[in-house]
Amino acid sequence: MIPFLLLFGASETLGGGLPAGHRLGAPHPVPCEHQTLGRGAGNFAKRTGRAEVVDRSGRTDLHIAAACGEEKRVERLLLQGSNPRSRDLNGQEPLHAAAFSGSERCVRLLVAYGADPNAVDHTGRTALWFGLGDPSTRSLLLCLGARADSNSLPVNTKGGFIVWPGGTLAHFLFGGSPVPRAKVPDVLRQLAKYGLDVNVPNDNGTYPLHSAASLGPKFVKVLLQLGARANVKDRAGRIPWDYVRGSGLSREDVQALVPLLGEMPSGQPIDTTFYGP
Repeated sequence: MIPFLLLFGASETLGGGLPAGHRLGAPHPVPCEHQTLGRGAGNFAKRTGRAEVVDRSGRTDLHIAAACGEEKRVERLLLQGSNPRSRDLNGQEPLHAAAFSGSERCVRLLVAYGADPNAVDHTGRTALWFGLGDPSTRSLLLCLGARADSNSLPVNTKGGFIVWPGGTLAHFLFGGSPVPRAKVPDVLRQLAKYGLDVNVPNDNGTYPLHSAASLGPKFVKVLLQLGARANVKDRAGRIPWDYVRGSGLSREDVQALVPLLGEMPSGQPIDTTFYGP
């Protein structure tokens, strides 16, 4: 849960490859009942030389309207010439905000006016990352041309604590996404049709199969069906079986992993150190 909170709106200032002064926050960080930009934003806009008024996070009125899911306001702003490709200080465009809000109408409007479903923010995330938890928004973005092969950069706190080691949407599904765990296999199958590669490691050298092994056989099985290699190792040389140890899986689940992952190294028998209480 911590990676999700920090990726999508916690107040901790983050680094991890972001330009100085940038913050990896949510596009919808504040209540937005008909919110508009204040006077200070106009001064900031003059200093930056931008044509549109922006606030101190670099957000335009279009960002805020999209984040609030205000469809009529988004349409009006677009008709008035607001730029659907404008970026805030996180590199996020209004489409990122619309995906996070779950407004399908806003997503459609922005793409119709030129928003790119595959535009990435400063951490490499497309709008699909922000709409992943909502089945309708996710499916719409994919139908509008979004690809599932983007790779996010690692994210650290100012103190250097790694809260997100980077990786693909598959890593995110296994590590803090808003998708219910029971739905993860179906979402993996869906994303695989749009370019998701389950054999890409994150910055720690961890593969999705490592995380899947700690969750149980049904998650391992779907990755293997999608082409995952069973003998992958992370940077420390650990195989998926090493992630099973101490995971709390039941004896039945651990035994069900044997035909999927093969016998444990050196023929080591399954022992109770693998099992939860």
